[in-house]
Amino acid sequence: MAEERFDKVVLEMPGEPVKELTPAEFRAFPIAKRVDLLVKGYFKFYKNGASVSALEALKA
Repeated sequence: MAEERFDKVVLEMPGEPVKELTPAEFRAFPIAKRVDLLVKGYFKFYKNGASVSALEALKA
């Protein structure tokens, strides 16, 4: 398996506590929910503490 392009995901939804997720926890979201939250810009991706764009983080 290729190296992960991100090692942490932060989920920031209005009116909700901020959640930090591992890549496995992120992938455990149903695909429809992941896409919805991604399109709304609620996910922030990080690798070694540095911000990574969603496009870069989710490249195949």
